[in-house]
Amino acid sequence: MAALLADLYTPLLALLTLGLVFRCAVLRAVLPALILAEVLMFLLSAVEYPLGLWQRWGLDFSTHTAVLLPLLHLYVHLLQLSWREPDRLLMRWPGLSLLYLRLMLLLAAATALVSALLYAALMLQLGYHSIADMLTTAISSYPLAWIAFYLLSGRETVRETA
Repeated sequence: MAALLADLYTPLLALLTLGLVFRCAVLRAVLPALILAEVLMFLLSAVEYPLGLWQRWGLDFSTHTAVLLPLLHLYVHLLQLSWREPDRLLMRWPGLSLLYLRLMLLLAAATALVSALLYAALMLQLGYHSIADMLTTAISSYPLAWIAFYLLSGRETVRETA
């Protein structure tokens, strides 16, 4: 059961994230960045496999961790938007207060972070990866996710999805 949960975690988080992104009217702007970030994560994994850099250190590259990072970055990105461009986020919910929107996004980001930490604990318990595997993967691959969002999101982040 735990292995099934580990296998379903990332796809379920991705679906929930896309639902939130669609609801916040930023789908067209952030979807290319999310896709590019995920492609970069898989490319890094594909390049690392034949090189065996992690194996030389006695570690294992955690594709599970790498794929999770762009999703978590997206939550941080949405939180930043709620402070930078609140009016454009609120255009989908005219009766919603800004405070409620920010609290909702903060709760979503906190939930995603806590669930990611629980997922890391599950990977550790199942023996998929060590803490060192996950940390070295996160430290080395997160800059690629950040670059993807920086390059493709830019200032025109929020657009009408209808």
